[in-house]
Amino acid sequence: MRRTIEEFGLRVSPGKAWRAAFVLAVTVSVVGCGQAPAPQADTDAADRAQGAEDTAPAQPPAPQGSEQAAPTPEASGASPALGDVSVADEQALRGILAQTNGKVLVVNLWATYCLPCIAEMPIFTEFYRARDPEAVAFLSLSADAEYSIEEAVKPFMKDHALPFPVQVISAVDPKVLKQLIGAETTSWDGELPATFILDRDRKLVKHWLEEVKPGELEETIKPLLAPASAPA
Repeated sequence: MRRTIEEFGLRVSPGKAWRAAFVLAVTVSVVGCGQAPAPQADTDAADRAQGAEDTAPAQPPAPQGSEQAAPTPEASGASPALGDVSVADEQALRGILAQTNGKVLVVNLWATYCLPCIAEMPIFTEFYRARDPEAVAFLSLSADAEYSIEEAVKPFMKDHALPFPVQVISAVDPKVLKQLIGAETTSWDGELPATFILDRDRKLVKHWLEEVKPGELEETIKPLLAPASAPA
């Protein structure tokens, strides 16, 4: 049985959920010593060579290639675009949800200290990038504390290259949150991770109170995107 702990009204898997990695590189250079001094240059030969250079016509610089490949993001060190992180209270969350009306809605609740949440994050990243934003809305809700945004949430988003915006909802009452995301009919009582899929009419279609597996999101959402059949 998975152990859980209480944190800001949400039950989560114990243990630190993210680890910052630091790499220390040390380069040692060996400098030679005891080398014999360079021999004295022949001054007459140097003068003759200098005179030849003065009388020789100047050579134009070699032309640069007219076509040069533009540096790739990898070569230039550019990072993929990351989503924003902000704090959402009950009122702000209501406004965000209102903007998703008419779309299939996927809601994922997670935290940086939840190990199953970390394991499933690549699935949501791939899903978010591949989805049709005109038909499917994705809402990522973090249960991390507001004071940990700089030290935990933002580094986590960077380390995992999360492309979607994240709303920190630790100030939202879990009972209100359950009503807002349409989870009243489920047994969800705050455990993480938790994922809910609602159709265009905000009817709950499927939910997970555990880690989502590859392909499960697409399998559930595909039928919800089919055109509505015309009335007889």
